[in-house]
Amino acid sequence: MTGLVSGIPAKLVLRSDMVLPRLGIERGRNVVTRGKVRALAECMEGLGFRGSSTWLYAALLSNGAMTSRKLAAVSGRRLDEVMEDLALLRGRGLVGEDRDHDKTLWFALDPAFSWLSLLAERRWSEAVDLAPVTSLTTTSDRAPGDQADQMRRARTLAISLWRSAGQFGQHRTSTVRNTRQLEQLLVESISTAGRQIRAVSGSAHAVAVHALWPRIEERMAKGVTYRRLTVIDEILEHGLAVVRRDLEIGVDLRVAPEATLVRRGYLVDSAVLIQYHRDASGQTSGGQLTSDRHAIARFRTVFDRLFSSAEPALHLIDRCGAAANVRVDAARELTEDSVDLLRHLIDFGRFCRVAQERNWEGERERAARAELVASGLAVLTPHGHFLPNWSSWGVASEAPRPNLSEARPGLGEPPPLRRPTDDQEPPPGEDGGYVC
Repeated sequence: MTGLVSGIPAKLVLRSDMVLPRLGIERGRNVVTRGKVRALAECMEGLGFRGSSTWLYAALLSNGAMTSRKLAAVSGRRLDEVMEDLALLRGRGLVGEDRDHDKTLWFALDPAFSWLSLLAERRWSEAVDLAPVTSLTTTSDRAPGDQADQMRRARTLAISLWRSAGQFGQHRTSTVRNTRQLEQLLVESISTAGRQIRAVSGSAHAVAVHALWPRIEERMAKGVTYRRLTVIDEILEHGLAVVRRDLEIGVDLRVAPEATLVRRGYLVDSAVLIQYHRDASGQTSGGQLTSDRHAIARFRTVFDRLFSSAEPALHLIDRCGAAANVRVDAARELTEDSVDLLRHLIDFGRFCRVAQERNWEGERERAARAELVASGLAVLTPHGHFLPNWSSWGVASEAPRPNLSEARPGLGEPPPLRRPTDDQEPPPGEDGGYVC
């Protein structure tokens, strides 16, 4: 018996014919038809998704939040099979999960942005593209039917099926133990920004850039201010051209010494705070979302103080650019490929895709890399990125470095937290280790 798409068991099709109307899948502002579900499933299968996962995705799009047990019951499948498909969908950033008392609810994330993130991930893996991420939603000059075209069609169909689950913001505090859930919290919280986003980031990346950037770009287009504190390593990892693009579109970016940024996170409108948890090696291992006003006030106070004294990123990249020009001029005796690679590494850092853009064969790229390493112009970083050897070029942040032995709370390791009473604002500079 033929199902919605090949790969879906016949029993699942029979059950879905019966249960989709019973689940309310035809109510709401968008009428869900079998044709739309079939078209979405075909697009997703063409992108490598399992046929069984496409029905689960369509059900969550149309119905909002559901438990895995309910999905298993209405689909006639085993719970472990359903959980495996949900994990795959979550891994691609299409669905999220939330605790509701004693049960876990699964729901489809806003497809307008989740599919845009997948488009960005695909595009940026092939080439450097500094254009607004929303430009990826328009048809390219490639032949219809390629993966990008299928993603755009899947995005359109998913938007037409989606009914918001309204899950975000129900809980005062939420702790997550993995970076995928942390990414979900960040994306959802940023989507609520109405005035300002404060961020403290660094070179140890908590989540993938393609997951956050569509939301940040959309919020900034609506007038939201985006202020970010980071360390010099992140600037150099991203590349001077990428950072300059961020500044040109309005990101207020400043650079502070690593020692002052003990904790990393995002504060959205003084309403929602998301902090990263880092393990002993400095890698992100999870995080916490809170709306506690004392924690938020501490974060805001310390952030604003550090931001006011930090070095504007524009000053740093101007100095880096001058140092880089000297090195490129001195590298003229190297091969043309090596100089070309060096220029791209300076401009695009870890996003450099010159080998793909120039259609270099593997040996050609390896030869260029080897020559840059031998000449001392490039290195492989501890994070696995091949970058210019900035440390040998005399580049360092001009931001004031604190005397940590005399540091106020908020610099270096935090003192024990003294919680203010409900009618008392936290003292200026008392951060309890929440941010910096």
